[in-house]
Amino acid sequence: MAAGLNLQPQIASGLLYLDLSNQGLTSIPEEVFDITDLEVLNVSNNKLTCIPEAIGRLQKLARLHADGNLLTSLPQAIGSLQQLTHLYIHNNQLTEVPSGVCSLSNLEVFTVSNNNLSTFPPGVEKLQKLRDLRIRGNQLTEVPPGVCSLSNLEVLGVGKNPIRRLPDDVTRLFRLKTLSVPNCQFDEFPRQVLQLKTLEKLYAGGCKFDIVPDELGNLQHLRFLSLENNLLRTLPSTLSRLHNLRVVQLWNNKFDTFPEVLCELPAMEKLDISNSNITKLPTALHRADKLKDLDVSGNPLTYPPKDVSEEGTGAIMAFLKQEAEKGELCSQADKNETIVAYTI
Repeated sequence: MAAGLNLQPQIASGLLYLDLSNQGLTSIPEEVFDITDLEVLNVSNNKLTCIPEAIGRLQKLARLHADGNLLTSLPQAIGSLQQLTHLYIHNNQLTEVPSGVCSLSNLEVFTVSNNNLSTFPPGVEKLQKLRDLRIRGNQLTEVPPGVCSLSNLEVLGVGKNPIRRLPDDVTRLFRLKTLSVPNCQFDEFPRQVLQLKTLEKLYAGGCKFDIVPDELGNLQHLRFLSLENNLLRTLPSTLSRLHNLRVVQLWNNKFDTFPEVLCELPAMEKLDISNSNITKLPTALHRADKLKDLDVSGNPLTYPPKDVSEEGTGAIMAFLKQEAEKGELCSQADKNETIVAYTI
């Protein structure tokens, strides 16, 4: 099995590292488990169906990359790797996670997205150093009990699960910066999210929302907002408070008119509002002078004219600015005429 493979570990970022990724492996060579000083093992993107219990011999292992394989289970011995800080097992065929994982008290990053999990092991609340938990693309019907007790959690990804609501105590995640809930099955926008004042990125596409609550404007640190693939026709005026918002994704919604509140976002650099029913862009959009990437394709736009729209963001913004200035000149001329008429 080891023929042709380089089983000589290297030092990378100060850690003893063995990279066996993308080798077409169906099993991990036994010799690997003799490298007892190994700190990082990468066996991602192979054809592994299991990881042997011998993994327990690698007691110094800090990072295990086993994503992109055909794993249907994990060894119980994984729970003995007490130095483990990063565990990547996404893109496999796991139906369960051994309970021992919840005893990995130093674990900081745990990704188990795109598997076949329908119940998470109890004891998640013991992973108090966990900063990043990604469990999207499974069969979970709820956020695992205990997740909301992880006071150091900064990233939580639970999208593409048949989850109907978020737990009320998600508000206890007072360090959360990124929340990803796309393609869940919420009955309405989860209002608990609107109390997460530290949030910087919110991914909530494909949830069939038709209304976004006004309280969205309370998320003052928000830099990235993803609400594509919903049923939105309007946006709350409170969005104008989000002075740090840089990226807004709104494609595949039901807007008949361009939401004017988007013109009030001073930091906005990228806006995708393609594939709706918008016929006209407001001239006020030119005030978003940091906007360098605007996608309005797939809308029945008549203003700006098609030839302008097809030239891209720069041409559109220049056109809107020119039109706004023309409007201001006309307005001033009308005002002057009124004054003259009044004095006569």
